[in-house]
Amino acid sequence: MRGNQEELYDELYQPTSGRVFSCGYGVVHKWLTLALHDLPKGQATHVLRHTFASHFMMNGGNILVLHKILGHQDIKQTMAYSHFAPDHLNDAVSLNPLNATKYDIKYGDKVAAAVNNH
Repeated sequence: MRGNQEELYDELYQPTSGRVFSCGYGVVHKWLTLALHDLPKGQATHVLRHTFASHFMMNGGNILVLHKILGHQDIKQTMAYSHFAPDHLNDAVSLNPLNATKYDIKYGDKVAAAVNNH
C-alpha cells in the first residue's frame, strides 16, 4: 500500500503548475477507481472539489486561501463556501468597526483603559 500512496502523491503533487491540485479528471478517476471499485458512472471532479472546499471551510479554513487553492477567477465563486464557516462570519460582524454601538463609541476607550490599569 505504501507504494501506491507514494505513486499517488507523485501524480497529484506537481509544484511547477502553481496550483495545489493541478491534476485533472483522469488522474482522480484512476485513483478513485483503485480505491473504490464501485465508483458510480459520471462521478465528476467538481463533486470532489466541492467536498474538499466544504470540509476545508468547516475545519476553519480561510476563504481567501480557499479562493487561491480552487483557482477561481472571481472571489464570488468561492464565497459559495462561506456558509460552512459561520464563526468566521460572526467574527467579521463583531470585529467590524462600523458595527460599534453608541456605548462603545462614547465609553469604549475609557473602559479599555480602566481594565488595563487594574
